[in-house]
Amino acid sequence: MSVTRSSKYVTDYNRKNVLTHFLCLPLLGAASKLQYRKSVRQFLNDLASATVPRGAIRPPGVLHIGLGPMSLTTPDRLAAASSVLKSIDVEAILHKLEDQVEKGICFSAERFWSDISSRPKDKAPATPTLRISPAPLEITVSKLKSSEASSSPTSRLFAQVSDSTHRLGPFCLAARQAFKSAGLLHKPIGPAIESEKFNEENISSSNSRATFMNTGLVPRNRDVPSRTPGKLQKEPRSRIETKVFLTTYENHIWMKTQRLEKLSICRMGVARGGGGLDSDIELSEISSIPLP
Repeated sequence: MSVTRSSKYVTDYNRKNVLTHFLCLPLLGAASKLQYRKSVRQFLNDLASATVPRGAIRPPGVLHIGLGPMSLTTPDRLAAASSVLKSIDVEAILHKLEDQVEKGICFSAERFWSDISSRPKDKAPATPTLRISPAPLEITVSKLKSSEASSSPTSRLFAQVSDSTHRLGPFCLAARQAFKSAGLLHKPIGPAIESEKFNEENISSSNSRATFMNTGLVPRNRDVPSRTPGKLQKEPRSRIETKVFLTTYENHIWMKTQRLEKLSICRMGVARGGGGLDSDIELSEISSIPLP
């Protein structure tokens, strides 16, 4: 296939597969948002000299672990995604993960989901003798990580999300696998493969991460002089020098022992602009299931 034809194929494919929704784990409930805001105040004070728009800080209501984008452009695909979500047996997954962690079994999302999904619905999962429900997923939001190598200036910072039971990463991968097996997760081609690599790096069997700051979501002025005399261009995206912040906040805890409440499918594109720590912007949820 020639370069021209290949490029046209990629363009046509991406046009037909517009990303509309995403699977995620919202991180903060109503009771924890005030505590989180208080914890982040010092960071905002430190940012004062960095000329980074405060709107780049993600509002508490949109903090989440992204598990994968989807193109749900028809009612049938939207219904299929909601059906897959409702079919996920969260308690069975968490019980099985407890057993695997206890036995030190190496986690494989494909093998794990195949085993869980093939289990008869009327057969209750094996549970510890004295436990009716699995322990909740309680997370700690800590540290700061950069999207760039070493200490290069960046437009995006991440917070690390972890849990003491080591089930969070595998749970994220298992939930993602349910949608991947159903053919609902977006399959990028061409340059978009890099964005998929980024999504997969958000979760692993050991740690997960959530976007803490993103200057790319702050509206930019389009009337900035360009290098070409007499022409205007969009204002350059703000970037932050990370060396000081990554060192200062290397072991900082933003939120501790926060219980995850649900697994959700949300619409894309509702959290752009107008952000900031005090913003009331929320994820646009269209379907969810509760976590124990």
